[in-house]
Amino acid sequence: MRSVIVVFVAIAGVLLLLADNVTEAQVKQPPKKQPKQQPKSGKGGFGTVPPDVLAQYENQIKQNPDVAVADATRLLAMAELNRVRQQVGVKIAGIYAELEGAKGVLAQAEKKVTGLRSAKEGSADLASAQQTVTKAKAAVALWQAELTSAIGDKKDGAIVVVVASYKEAVERAAKKNSDILAAQAKVTQAEEELSTMRKIVAGKMAANRVARENADAVLKDAQAKLARMQQQFTAGTATQAQLESATATVTASQSEFNRLQIELTYLTGGSIVLIDSMKGAAAPQPSASLFGK
Repeated sequence: MRSVIVVFVAIAGVLLLLADNVTEAQVKQPPKKQPKQQPKSGKGGFGTVPPDVLAQYENQIKQNPDVAVADATRLLAMAELNRVRQQVGVKIAGIYAELEGAKGVLAQAEKKVTGLRSAKEGSADLASAQQTVTKAKAAVALWQAELTSAIGDKKDGAIVVVVASYKEAVERAAKKNSDILAAQAKVTQAEEELSTMRKIVAGKMAANRVARENADAVLKDAQAKLARMQQQFTAGTATQAQLESATATVTASQSEFNRLQIELTYLTGGSIVLIDSMKGAAAPQPSASLFGK
């Protein structure tokens, strides 16, 4: 009878010990964190990003390689526009000089005709002077047509350009010349593409930050569970399979967190520490073998 009581007491002690372990594990288990909501996006993935998000990631956006390419395209388009403007300006300058010269010849020819008529000179001299006037008028009309073509200001094929100065001709060309307008359109397109790319990158940065914070919480939770599982395995209350499962969960969580860190490194052009300093915790530097730095 005494042996039965001893066995019963021993079994009860083991059950109480197991109950204490379970209760302790339940008490120490941290509350699960609710994952943060991903930032809402517009068309094209992240087409609509609030201005405060753009401002928050301003320095990192500038270093993003995709943004850098878009900005380089914009600068190239602007350089091409400047080149076209210079070429048109030089062409207009040459034509305008020829036009002014032709106008001078015409004025002199007309003055000579007027003088011959006043002096009642012979018809031969007057006829010659009148032919000179006719040729001068044709030259003026020719250079006027060239100037109209260079400016690009035509209406129904007729010459409508009458400019008072070279400056006015250049200003008209800036608004009418087809080559300048085509180059300007490319600049506008490049600026729009750069703006779109900045918004896309800012949206991705915001989403990455939320995802990393969630992944960090998941990783810490997995590490805490693994630590408890190791203690239970040592105490003989957990199986080898349970320990391996907890270890695999930590490995997977760490892998996802590292993936997001690498993604952030690309998004920020390598300025990963700068962006993490906004939440007061610097991330580890990227590997030199991975990024060549």
